[in-house]
Amino acid sequence: MEENGVRPIDAMLDSLHRRTNNYVNMFGPEILKDKAFLKAKRNGLENIRRSFDGTKNKDDLATLKIINNQIRKLNREIYPRFGIGRAINTVRTINIISKKMFDLAAASARKIAKRRQARSDTQQMDKIISDLNGNKDKKVKSENTKRIDLKRRHANRIILSGGISNGKKL
Repeated sequence: MEENGVRPIDAMLDSLHRRTNNYVNMFGPEILKDKAFLKAKRNGLENIRRSFDGTKNKDDLATLKIINNQIRKLNREIYPRFGIGRAINTVRTINIISKKMFDLAAASARKIAKRRQARSDTQQMDKIISDLNGNKDKKVKSENTKRIDLKRRHANRIILSGGISNGKKL
């Protein structure tokens, strides 16, 4: 409810009614049968219906049923032949559904791309970590190898200088 106690759906319908009266005052009562005017009125009613789609208020639901009947009536006036109005409504419905399906497919594609990116990021991090660990292992091995080589060299010097007797250091 608004501050003045008027429901929003009623306020929108009043606004549409005021616009209709303005057109009648400007162009005369014959405007009410003009196709362009009827299409504009139908579009206004469809906008109101879309605005309150999914409401739980019973009064609003009753008003929406009336609006749906008015839209159906306007479609019959705009497209007097039996199949044309239904064909146009069918095309509109198909367009709406295909747009929703395209949006869902795009959202799914974005999710899949995000998952793949996250997976590749984790694989890259794992590779970097394993490379770092491998380099660290190589460093440790090379340092150990250097120490062993130094010990061997040192041992050889001692042996050459005669510093070891019976395998023991002097």
